[in-house]
Amino acid sequence: MEHFLGVGALEDIDIWIAGNSKDPELLSILRGPQREKSKSFVRFALEERAFQPIGPEGATLAMEIVLGEARRVLTADAAVASLGDLVGRVDQLFLTSEHYPPLVSDFWNALDWYDEEWTLENQPDLRAVLEALVTRQDG
Repeated sequence: MEHFLGVGALEDIDIWIAGNSKDPELLSILRGPQREKSKSFVRFALEERAFQPIGPEGATLAMEIVLGEARRVLTADAAVASLGDLVGRVDQLFLTSEHYPPLVSDFWNALDWYDEEWTLENQPDLRAVLEALVTRQDG
């Protein structure tokens, strides 16, 4: 799902392929050009594994990814803008889906009008909102 949302690491593809299959198509992805690896892997997941990113499983995974990024923002391991960008992608992906991930609209409301300049320091209310959303989902 990370690669479908454009936030996955290429190393994770290599690890997954090495541990999961000797399929020739996967091996060609592993050995193929780096710039095409994420697109090729997403295509494989959609076509060969029938992954449905806009279905219930995709919604659950998308919410886990958003929550993970929110935790990274709270620990200063990611920028607020990266969370805003991710929430925007998830929102667009699921906007017309019956499987819209829970809390995405709450995250979107918290990040309304965000920009590259936003930090937890210059948006003091944001920390409390993110903590409440993460806690609510974890609880």
